[in-house]
Amino acid sequence: MFLSSYRKKLIGLFTLIALVPIILFAVSVYARINTYIIEENLNAKTSFVSNEAEKLDIWLMANAEKVNDISTNYPFIKALMNEEDEARVNEYLASQLTSSKEVVNLRIIMMDSKEYSSKETNLSGNPKLKPDYLNAVAEKKLIWTLQDYTDDYPSIITASVPFFDNNGEVEGVLLVDYSLDGILNKIKEVKKEDKFINFVVTKQGKVLDVFGEEELNLGTSEDYEKKISALVSKTIYSDTGRGNIYLDRNYLAFYSTVTSMDWKIVSLIPRYTIYDSLDVLIKNVFLITAISLFSVFALAMLFSGIFSEPLVKLKNGAIEIQNGNYDYKFEIRKKDEFGQVALAFNDMASKLKKSYKDLNDNNIMLVDANEQLQDINMELEASYEQLKATSDQLNESEQRFRALLGNMDDLVWIMDRNLNVIFANDRVEAVLKVRKERFVGRNLNELVSYVAGDGEIFLSDIFEIDYKNREIHVTNSSKSSTIVEVNTKRVYENNRLIAIHGVIRDITERKKMEESIIKRNEELVVINRVSKGLTTAMNIDTLMQRAVDGIIRLMNISLCTIRLLEDDKLVLKAFSGDLSDLVNAGSIPVDENGIGEVIRTGKIQIFELAKDYHENIYAEKLVKSGKINYFSVLPIKARGKTAGVMIVSSKEKLDKGEFSVLASISSQIALITENISLYQGLKNNYIKTIETLAAAIEAKDEYTEGHSNRVAKYGLEIARYMGMPKRFCEEIEVAGILHDVGKIGIKDGVLSKPGKLTDKEYEMIRRHPMIGSKILEGVGFSDTIMNAIKFHHKRYDLKGYPQEIYIEELPLEAAIIGVADAFDAMTTSRAYKSAITIEEAIEELIKNKEAQFNPYIVDIMVDIYKRDKSIIEKIMQSDIITERTSLA
Repeated sequence: MFLSSYRKKLIGLFTLIALVPIILFAVSVYARINTYIIEENLNAKTSFVSNEAEKLDIWLMANAEKVNDISTNYPFIKALMNEEDEARVNEYLASQLTSSKEVVNLRIIMMDSKEYSSKETNLSGNPKLKPDYLNAVAEKKLIWTLQDYTDDYPSIITASVPFFDNNGEVEGVLLVDYSLDGILNKIKEVKKEDKFINFVVTKQGKVLDVFGEEELNLGTSEDYEKKISALVSKTIYSDTGRGNIYLDRNYLAFYSTVTSMDWKIVSLIPRYTIYDSLDVLIKNVFLITAISLFSVFALAMLFSGIFSEPLVKLKNGAIEIQNGNYDYKFEIRKKDEFGQVALAFNDMASKLKKSYKDLNDNNIMLVDANEQLQDINMELEASYEQLKATSDQLNESEQRFRALLGNMDDLVWIMDRNLNVIFANDRVEAVLKVRKERFVGRNLNELVSYVAGDGEIFLSDIFEIDYKNREIHVTNSSKSSTIVEVNTKRVYENNRLIAIHGVIRDITERKKMEESIIKRNEELVVINRVSKGLTTAMNIDTLMQRAVDGIIRLMNISLCTIRLLEDDKLVLKAFSGDLSDLVNAGSIPVDENGIGEVIRTGKIQIFELAKDYHENIYAEKLVKSGKINYFSVLPIKARGKTAGVMIVSSKEKLDKGEFSVLASISSQIALITENISLYQGLKNNYIKTIETLAAAIEAKDEYTEGHSNRVAKYGLEIARYMGMPKRFCEEIEVAGILHDVGKIGIKDGVLSKPGKLTDKEYEMIRRHPMIGSKILEGVGFSDTIMNAIKFHHKRYDLKGYPQEIYIEELPLEAAIIGVADAFDAMTTSRAYKSAITIEEAIEELIKNKEAQFNPYIVDIMVDIYKRDKSIIEKIMQSDIITERTSLA
């Protein structure tokens, strides 16, 4: 056989020792490089698909923001609807059609089935039964809906957002239709790679589009359809993130989710485009490994012959020794390890010869040793006596253990395999409130009747599991209840249950502490929830109403009211609860008994109707209702001063924790009320500062005195009429006051020049919007204010100035200030012209809309004039009187 000689074994050993690290090294190098290349390729493909899906997501979110922006103009749209002029609403929708080039139509469907559209549609059926309308009404937020139509009306994606009335109920739905082909073209703009084929898949598994490399070797047409269907199914049920899926052994699929639409973009590529780069690596690794193995085998053949020669001689010497020839010697002249082995062998032969002689002598010594064993046996008998004494000590230790169990605070017990209690320490009565003799000796089937609720489960589980901190309720004959914690351990011998022992601990007090902690935590949660609503309020009436609504929502009370102290009377500010219709809205004098005491002392008062109530008109209806038993009056104090009271009416008396919640909320109300007052004072000072700055500007030109204030008021009226948010209206007012702040940098002679300006002087005037922007850029004004100042002389057709700044469209705020500025300039006298009438100014605005002025803003100004001409006259006449007085 191959391993029959030592030399062959050496050859095999050397080859094996070298083979293992070579193969491990080759496998390691291949695995690391293979993993790195494959992972890099997979990550590159995954990132490519993910990045393009994210681009589409960003586009969808941007268009969702535009749709929400249009929905915020619902008050204005509603005003147009109230005029019963459908054309006006459709024209407005048409004006918004340019918000995105993929938008094909804007529609409005009201709850009363009225419909409006920016263009005529061929849609059939009741639009209120279509998913784009139903989804928006159900979800009450912006919803994207994919809709399939006929060839005459192509597929669209609709962004639907509901309109709400003042009560938060849905009044209608705005629907913005986007071309599905337009959005799919966004995806087709993805940079394509060779061998890719791309699928766009909905969350229902529908393939919307396929583009890219057309030829894929997926077998027959039927096989192709099955594999693509399987791919789509895997993609749908994968997580919403991104990743790659193995389609089969020839292709990989990479996908990423477009979260806004819950679509997936799937790219399918041949597997060889990733793995073929490894062929050269595999060939080189195999070649190097084969050369290394051949070299190792050749060296093993050479060195094995050199190493095995001394061993052959040693084998022959061993055979001679085995045959009894202890005088055999062999000579090896080498001084290496084999030479040392030869010397040791010769020395061993000499020692073996001597050992043989000694062995005979030892036989005689064995006889003597037998006699010594007899003596040892006698010593073992003495050891047995010592063992008996040790057993007695163990019995004494067991008695001490029983004493230790008797002194434990927990109940320790043992049952036999028939569930009879055979032992319990003296804590039975302390823990279970029953005598020990009624516990020890009884069967668990009898004792389980004391376990409340789940006694039968307790009895069945004790054979199956070891209890770990299991809580149970135990009742005794007097029906008193105790909560205990049970731990058990089953004892087995030879796989047979022989006993169950356990420990029972009384945790009644601990559970009470836990419940107290949980209740306190719930109180803190109540305070935190109400506090979140209070801290966002910037209006005192809103603050008070949020407070009482929050208290009613989170606490079990019938009515909560807040009254603030004004001129020695407590004035009703807010109320909420089931008994709100019984509230007396009249003011309560501060000297009224009971409630007045809270104002004077700043302390909580609790009135029980059966004992403490004194009739008064302020609580008469509540008392007669019979639905409350207690009035709890808490002071609203801040910085040691009582500013009002919070009155809570309830059926049950409030506990300490509930009073803590109410006291905390009342303190927050007082502090936030004070902060709102301070904020309003700062805001008023801020407006006065701005008006002073505008007056300083206008002092340079006596003909424009009051101009900025009038522009601010015209702009504010326009913004309010449009239904814009309060913050936007305030910013329009500030922008109107400051829109000509840049005229500070213009020479006085140019501003008040009566004749025609030269080109140079006109160029100086044209610079004032940019000068104003530079002056205010460090103040920290919002973009709305800065845009209005910078572009209020920019025309709707983007002519005008400043010319050095490019914008795609005129901002709304600049359009508002531009119309207000032009209207005031036309209706007031200047150094170079006389004023014209309001009607002439309105006609001039209409004449120049679409070119100089935003037509939508001009229509607003016209509507204000037609509905209530006195609004414009009041703004114009009040400031003209002021202007003439100052000139006089």
